[in-house]
Parts: sequence; C-alpha cells; structure tokens
Amino acid sequence: MIHLDETPWYEKGKFCWLWVAITSTIAVYHIGSRKKEELLHLITEAFIGWLVTDGYGAYSSYEKRQHCLAHLIRKAIALTQVVDKEAADLGQWLLEELRELIRTLDSGDSDNNHSPVPARLSPCLPPRERCKTS
Repeated sequence: MIHLDETPWYEKGKFCWLWVAITSTIAVYHIGSRKKEELLHLITEAFIGWLVTDGYGAYSSYEKRQHCLAHLIRKAIALTQVVDKEAADLGQWLLEELRELIRTLDSGDSDNNHSPVPARLSPCLPPRERCKTS
C-alpha cells in the first residue's frame, strides 16, 4: 500500500508541486509539475498494490485505488454545512458512519480480527501544511 499526495511547492519563486509517496517503511519525494506523468517518478506501472489518495484525477486510472478516509471525512463535514437539509442530513449520516468505521477498526472488533485494520481501509496520513520556501 502506498499513500500518495501532492501539494504546492515554491522554489526560487517558481510554482511547482511536491509529490510524496509513503509506505510503512519508506518515503519518496519528487518536485515537478502537476501533470499525471509526474507519478512515474514515484511509482511505476509495475506497482500492483493499493494506492490511497485524495480525489485528484491523476490517480483515477489505478484500478486498486482507495480514497483517503481523512479526505472523505472532510467532504462529509462540508456536506453537513450545506443549506439543503436533505443533503446536510445525508452528510451527517455519512460522517457518523465513517466515524463508526474508524472506531470499529481501531477497537479490532471488525470481522477481520487477524488484522484489526485492513490495509485497504487504513486512513490516509495526516494532512501536511503547504510548504513554501523563500
């Protein structure tokens, strides 16, 4: 499983993107454009594991892709704050379900007791602050 993310990066006044690929044992960084091709600097087409990502379209071609749980929770929170009551109620329900999922996985009470947190359901890494250099 690899967690992938990208964030703005300013280097010598030039606007770039800092890409990061993180596993449980290694972190790889690459600074470049925001084009999909930049992913090849981090992982190759030979990678057959799971990608955990946000909703950025560059990741969408990977068949074994999981949306980051933290990003889904942020979207659910935003949905609870919309004007339309039915949509806000749906957001509240989704938020409660996602939090219950986390509690269940954290407690080890899931159906997959030999592995309390299945890799495909692991939450993504905590959000990073945007990096800026002078």
